[in-house]
Amino acid sequence: SGLYKLLRKTTKRPHLHADPFLDRHSKEKDLPYWQGTVVGIDMTLDQTEEFSRVLDFIRETYTTAIRERKKEKYKKPRFI
Repeated sequence: SGLYKLLRKTTKRPHLHADPFLDRHSKEKDLPYWQGTVVGIDMTLDQTEEFSRVLDFIRETYTTAIRERKKEKYKKPRFI
C-alpha cells in the first residue's frame, strides 16, 4: 500500500546512504492494494564513466554500511 521513489540528485557527485530515507525521495501511502513488490530502475547500461561511478558509489555505500553494522554489533556487551 506504499510507494518509495528515489529522486535524481542535482549535484555533480551524488552521495548514497545505506538508509534510503536519508536520500532525496518521495513517498506515498494508502495506495490501492497490490500483492507483491514492484521495482523499477531507469538508468543507462552503457559503459560510461558516469555509470561506473554509480556502481562505485553503490559498492562504497554497501561496504561502509556493512562495516558500521559489524562495528555496532561488537560494541554491545555480551554475557556468557
